[in-house]
Amino acid sequence: MKIKKALTFRASSIGDALMGKYFLENIHVQFPEAVCGLLVGSRGKMIKELLAGYPWLKVVEASRRSPLSLFYAARDFWGSDITLIQYSENKFSTPSKIFARLITKGGGLMGFNDGWRFNNFIYDQLLLYKSEREKRAIFFYEQDALKAAGLGIPVTELSLEFNKSDVIVRRLKLEPNKYIVIHLFAGNDGRGLSPEKKREILNLLSGEFGKDVNIVCTGSEKELDVVQDLAVNLRGIVLARNTNIKELINLIYFSRAVLSVDTGAAHIAAHLNKPLLVLTRCESYYSWWSKDQYHKNLKVFCNFDACKEGHLAGKFPLCLNLIDFNLVVEDLKRIIGIKR
Repeated sequence: MKIKKALTFRASSIGDALMGKYFLENIHVQFPEAVCGLLVGSRGKMIKELLAGYPWLKVVEASRRSPLSLFYAARDFWGSDITLIQYSENKFSTPSKIFARLITKGGGLMGFNDGWRFNNFIYDQLLLYKSEREKRAIFFYEQDALKAAGLGIPVTELSLEFNKSDVIVRRLKLEPNKYIVIHLFAGNDGRGLSPEKKREILNLLSGEFGKDVNIVCTGSEKELDVVQDLAVNLRGIVLARNTNIKELINLIYFSRAVLSVDTGAAHIAAHLNKPLLVLTRCESYYSWWSKDQYHKNLKVFCNFDACKEGHLAGKFPLCLNLIDFNLVVEDLKRIIGIKR
């Protein structure tokens, strides 16, 4: 089987895009001349910056809101030999599935079971996926798709290529390897830290590390406004304002360690193999943060006792917000080399 075109449909998040890159990376190694594309419905500029280190990979933003974008996507990937629609906790977009069917050669469209009753009529191969709560790393589902396509798996480790630059480090008046990056925002309250927990974390970090290393907080401008209000008079806090994805990657790369909730910054750090401490929820622990997913320089924290009867959905989940942060601090001391 010779592959000339390969495409994968992904949610518009950093973690999902990086896993899509991994799938295509395996195809690229085996078929270097193949045109490889990653299609997202939004945030295309961000994903392009994230994957700028892969000149062979074309990031495509296309959606029904822009018919012209669909035309260009169809033009570039018409007759795709392999198209993969990613796993999803909820039903993946039906129009996306139909679009994928139209542009993919017979026998080449793969997707995961998401409970939609017409999947068997759309996909040439329907792959098994149950839930993030299954004790199986997301990493393996990408490999399932490669195997189902009759392909090898030459790339066995997750990594991230990027253009190295210390401009952001110098702009923030930092020194390489003498600061830690912390990211306390998850995008929504259903998977995030409460304001009280953020305040507790900032107070502890400043008290324990503020005189020895800089504590660099990342996030959107609105999120960093929150940090600024919470961190009044706290020592060592630096706000990484006006930072794009390329700069975030470099900021993480030149850091001593990273502490983050289970979101994009954590995925970047894991792909860069930086010392990483992750605060996560019970429902995503095994799929995204087990040793099978990221098996180097990683320590994961979750209060499973808070969800003994099952994950308690809602604002500020307890399994995340009841993590004993003193345990996190002890691990961070070990990584940084502070003894007291």
